Amino acid sequence: MPLSLAQLEEIRSECFADDLAVPPDAESWTREEAEAFFESGGQVRPAAPTSTGNGSTSTTSTHESPRVTALTAVPPSAPPPPPLPPPVAGVYRWLVDISAWDPGDAEWELLLSAIPEAEAAKVKRFVQFPDKKRALVSRLLQRRVCHEATGLAYERVAIERTKGGKPYMANKPAGLSTPLHADAPNFNFNVSHEGRFVVLATEPWLVCGVDVAAPEVARGGKRRDIEETLRMMRSQLTPNELAVIDRARPDAARMDALFRRFWSLKEVPGADGTR
Repeated sequence: MPLSLAQLEEIRSECFADDLAVPPDAESWTREEAEAFFESGGQVRPAAPTSTGNGSTSTTSTHESPRVTALTAVPPSAPPPPPLPPPVAGVYRWLVDISAWDPGDAEWELLLSAIPEAEAAKVKRFVQFPDKKRALVSRLLQRRVCHEATGLAYERVAIERTKGGKPYMANKPAGLSTPLHADAPNFNFNVSHEGRFVVLATEPWLVCGVDVAAPEVARGGKRRDIEETLRMMRSQLTPNELAVIDRARPDAARMDALFRRFWSLKEVPGADGTR
């Protein structure tokens, strides 16, 4: 269904894209297309119809390939993913879906042995196995990305934490054989995990923060409805954020999705790198 200008401006506000103008043709977009455009900072636009010369139309995609690598199995029948743009020194975006991973005892012990004993002990302290999986995958990704970015042998990578809990590579080589030394002088990373996902992001210059917030249906333990969540977290939300969520009433699922989006965007580098 085509969108009105008011709806487009509301979506732009939800995506914190007030610096972007609403394109003249945007009223013909779907909500999903508008969200993709504003969330990408204008990088992703809907496919544009083109004439085929016989009275019909075809579409040509103008989407740019995302720089996010999903480390999950792809079904044989799935079409090949679009090509990724050339890598940038020190920039990684990794996402792992752990929901289908059911390791046996031998595999689990092998992967635990790939991290220091002190870190393995922390993983084992979790009671629920899904929590153990998230904690282990998080630690494996941290060491893997440091190895990939710096060339330092995987087993030599040393991870420590700031006072705020943000992980960092404590033994980053001073002189590297990769472009990282010249092009990424402040290589740093952050990780987050919740629900079925573990995510990691790195940056070569700016301090990096990342957060993933699972919907209530994907969270373990007692579930809260969105009204209870808002009562607990109201002081953490701005008046504008609360107004955007309130406009979604009575759609509880959309209200929850908006809350999770705002909560993830509040990730502050160094706040808590353990999640």
